[in-house]
Amino acid sequence: MPRPMRYSDERLLADLRRVVAQTGLQTRAAYRRRGAYDPGLFWRRWGSFEQACREAGLPVAERPRRDYQQEPYSLASALKEAQQMRAARRRRTMRPCLRCERSFASAGPANRLCRQCLLTIDRDGLMHQMAV
Repeated sequence: MPRPMRYSDERLLADLRRVVAQTGLQTRAAYRRRGAYDPGLFWRRWGSFEQACREAGLPVAERPRRDYQQEPYSLASALKEAQQMRAARRRRTMRPCLRCERSFASAGPANRLCRQCLLTIDRDGLMHQMAV
């Protein structure tokens, strides 16, 4: 025997419309923060959050889908794409060395000395503690 529905469809959709009107956002995260009900209710009742938005009369932007018939998908192109994304994340910025003022490619804000200055510090046996 199925459980009786506690909340009517109209009550759930009205709350969804209220949250979208208040926040201007039509996302599960926005509804989770501001909504009165669990977003899983929409999934169980309508199959997806987007379908619940359609039922509430809200405009739903269609997500772009990749057309696999038009462009052949290969493992090589996927690997090349992943390498390009990783390389873009690893881009280094040029910073001045705090010791010699020479410009060098820094991997992040904690990297403040150029390689030559780091080697001389290591060779001298000094611990460098830089005040940031």
